Amino acid sequence: WYQRRVHGEITLDGEPDEERLVEYVKQRKVVDLLDVAAEFRMRGAAVTAQLQALEQQGRLSGLFDEHGRYIHITEEEVSAVGSWVGSQSRTATADFVAACNRLIRLSPAES
Repeated sequence: WYQRRVHGEITLDGEPDEERLVEYVKQRKVVDLLDVAAEFRMRGAAVTAQLQALEQQGRLSGLFDEHGRYIHITEEEVSAVGSWVGSQSRTATADFVAACNRLIRLSPAES
């Protein structure tokens, strides 16, 4: 075991302060994985693994896109999309995309 300082916070075994990482992602909604790596002094693969671990713990929910970003999706947004899907008998992909764009907020949280 060893300790390391990251932005004034002590971490064990080089792991970032998980609570700060969770708040960082939740506040920004859409984060570039390389930006997260730079902010928390981690490797890109470690960022992906850490976000996946936080998802498994139920502390974050979201998805990785093909452009190297993580999009945080709140439980309310997941529920809204699920309700919309449940109310449709059949739907076109374009309608589903339009509903997701309407129901999932991509802009950062207002402070």
